[in-house]
Amino acid sequence: MKRFLTFVLLLLAFVLSVMARWPQLNRPLSKHHEFCTAIALRVMQVWDQGGIANYHFSPAMNYPGRANAFIQNDASSSGRMVDDKGTFYYISHPPLAYYVPYGVFQLFGLEFNEANIRGFHLVFHFLCGLVVFLIAFVLLEGSLLPAFAAYLVYLSNPATLWFQSNVFMSDMFVQIFFAIGVLLFVLWLRSNRSQGLLVVAFGAATFLMTYTTWLGCFVALVVFCWGLLNWKTRSGWKLATASAIGCALALGLILFQYSQVNGMEAMFDEWFNRVKIRSGYSSAIGSVFFLKGFFQNAPAIALNYLTSYASVFVLIVPLLILNLLKGISVPKHFKEFAMVSVVPIVLLHLVLSDYSGHDFTTLWAAVFLSVLIGALINNAISNAKVRIQLFRLALLCAVIIGCFLGLAQFHYINRPGEVSQSGDHYDLEMKAATLLTQEIQDHETLFVIGQKPTPQMIYFAERNIRLVAYKPETVDFLYEQNVNSGRLYSLSKNYEVELLSVITTEGNE
Repeated sequence: MKRFLTFVLLLLAFVLSVMARWPQLNRPLSKHHEFCTAIALRVMQVWDQGGIANYHFSPAMNYPGRANAFIQNDASSSGRMVDDKGTFYYISHPPLAYYVPYGVFQLFGLEFNEANIRGFHLVFHFLCGLVVFLIAFVLLEGSLLPAFAAYLVYLSNPATLWFQSNVFMSDMFVQIFFAIGVLLFVLWLRSNRSQGLLVVAFGAATFLMTYTTWLGCFVALVVFCWGLLNWKTRSGWKLATASAIGCALALGLILFQYSQVNGMEAMFDEWFNRVKIRSGYSSAIGSVFFLKGFFQNAPAIALNYLTSYASVFVLIVPLLILNLLKGISVPKHFKEFAMVSVVPIVLLHLVLSDYSGHDFTTLWAAVFLSVLIGALINNAISNAKVRIQLFRLALLCAVIIGCFLGLAQFHYINRPGEVSQSGDHYDLEMKAATLLTQEIQDHETLFVIGQKPTPQMIYFAERNIRLVAYKPETVDFLYEQNVNSGRLYSLSKNYEVELLSVITTEGNE
């Protein structure tokens, strides 16, 4: 009965978090990294329309049809990840984050749209919260209130409220496997039985992390090194082996799969370009040392953490002071938990510092920060010299106030209504896509001049859009691709659309 009531409370808290962000859930894709969601949805739309097997089960970025071929819309930095049919592929991440929603939507006959992907992602926000609750519960030896506090903090900070609902991509979907991996690691440390099963499960979690995004490689590296250093203690070599095998299997599968598009050389050329960009290396920096890029991007990374977790830090500081006054007692295995939940993120920030400038990379830290608050509350309760129930209530009230601060911060950043913080209407890109496609035929190529089309526009248009610098370029492209006609539109910075001409291979308007 107690477990059932606990689950009901957890579910109720999550439902309240969904209700609190309902205004942000019920609007078109537009701002604050929602281009990530647009790219993920485009991949799934392409698979649905053209058949996933016809695209090597890889993230294809061109809609079917000759009119959409050989148009490179935010797919390949090298320009080489393209097959002989003119389909470009986005291989910055492994493909699992596309497979799971694609399979679920196909199974239940759901449309590949923003409403469904947000609902899908919200389910995983809830699951991640439950895993965080379990991590705190296990780590703090069954203390229910601190574990519930950790869960509330996880649900109500700006990072998880936004990046586990409105924004979906590999970088966010990996959170569930990352959290499960941390939980399995903690369980393995605390268990005296069934270690073999936990080792296999951790290896599977590492595989899933790596097959979702590159954070898994850093987790595997950290656990592998820790396992070798502790190979005599509790057979640490077993966990080291499991992490290495899980990561290696995922990398091998990725290499095989993506090399099918245009060969191994093109794949590595694309990855080298992406790493060069995402590491912060540039001619301006003048060095391939990763620390150079990190120091350049460190202020942006720090600002991202402050923006994402200001309300959490407001809770941590007084709790930390309270613990220092009463004497800090570090929970058993908390250091190992901190290692596996923090060090991989730090390493990723160091190596891929430009990529870390995207504020969605702060999402992963929510696991550690939430459990940290639970641990601080647990220690404060253990050392309390006042009426314990009154003190528990006061701490819970403090956490709830912190949650409301997080919600307020979230609404300030992601303003409800029709207009964003910058004054732009959320439906601008959807309306522009509607205007661009209301007259164009399937066999015509869509050209724009002026503003670069965004991933959101391409998703709403459900066709690729080629940006050109001048009108004669459209005719040349039609000849090259053996397409008879196309339409050229002007696209302003405010996403105003105007038809300039109907183009044919004869050059007639």
